[in-house]
Amino acid sequence: MAIFQRLLNTKSNKQAKAVVPLARNYKRLAIEQLEARITPADVVVSSLLFRGDLIADGASFRAINKQIQIGFNPTEGEEFRSLVTLTGDTILNPAAMTMQLKGTGAYIDGINGPVDFWSATSLSSFDVQKMISGGENIAGKGFTVANLTYKADTLFFENPQGGSTSDSRLATQGKLEFLPLPGFTAEVKGSSFVQLEPTGSTLTGLPGSLAGDFAAAGAIFKGATLNIDYASKGNIFSVYGSTTIEFGASKASVTLGDAANPGLEIENGLLTRLSAGLTGEFQVAGAKVKADGLSFLYDRVADTIDLSGSTSIAFGSNTASLTLNDKGLVIKAGAIESIDATIDGEFTVAGADITLDKLTVVYARAEETLDISGSASLEFGSQKASLTLNDKGLVIKAGAIE
Repeated sequence: MAIFQRLLNTKSNKQAKAVVPLARNYKRLAIEQLEARITPADVVVSSLLFRGDLIADGASFRAINKQIQIGFNPTEGEEFRSLVTLTGDTILNPAAMTMQLKGTGAYIDGINGPVDFWSATSLSSFDVQKMISGGENIAGKGFTVANLTYKADTLFFENPQGGSTSDSRLATQGKLEFLPLPGFTAEVKGSSFVQLEPTGSTLTGLPGSLAGDFAAAGAIFKGATLNIDYASKGNIFSVYGSTTIEFGASKASVTLGDAANPGLEIENGLLTRLSAGLTGEFQVAGAKVKADGLSFLYDRVADTIDLSGSTSIAFGSNTASLTLNDKGLVIKAGAIESIDATIDGEFTVAGADITLDKLTVVYARAEETLDISGSASLEFGSQKASLTLNDKGLVIKAGAIE
């Protein structure tokens, strides 16, 4: 037996047991739990595809503090085209066709990179089906469109040609604001949209009317009846029509030109023109100024409205001609700041007739008075005399000679 073992180079069972003892720290093999791994997943809800670190949770899929890409589900072999990047918490329910979001939504601008346009400060629910047919309401974040500030309030996913999704895009509606004119708001609605694509944002047009009131130099323009046109070349917004202006306790009618010669123009985000004709009646120091086509210009640097032209002024039972020089009447911070004018005519003081010939009129804002000075003539009975009105020579206050 020993001979055969030597020939085969083997050991007896007794020898093997003696040579190979069990190690003291011997551990039997067992199945170990591996670290959890999450791989990007695609979830289709209606015709939209959601791509990102989505984890199945019953009938729902969740992504907490992650980025999720949204676009149409490719059906003709084309590459997936991401239209929106969600950042934050996202919950999808494909059966109910709903999406919940707490975070922000951005579209990819090929020039400027991601642009945030959508915000949900708390977990908010959205109807995915509405997003692709009819539009879903969202809370917009301000960003630049046509060099104005834009906030979307409705979101659409569009695949204009159908079939391949390679030309898909976002379409939104909302409000454009021109911040240098507080309250200036143009609504993008009806058949007009702001389209968001990798090539940038495009305003397709405007419905034709200006929403709400706006302010310049503190004066309020009642803009409900104004018309607005948009030209994409140069991003020119033209406003025209009839409205009213209010400053202090005064109100007057304003004509902002017409379609051929609009009175208000904004080009590439800059106010290039705000001029008008002003008619009606307003008060200065209680005196009534009757305007009939006064020239109206807005100085955007000084934030003032400057009126000039010929008109008339009435105080008590007297009426005289009033000529407003260049920057003759200045409105600033919603009130009359100054007056540079001349007055002509004849009126009566204490039974005497005073004839004025281009006398100077100055407005003292602090005292709320009109101060008239210069040369005049005085006639009482059969007597005539020259009259020189010194500085504050004749003062009008509360609509009467003081």
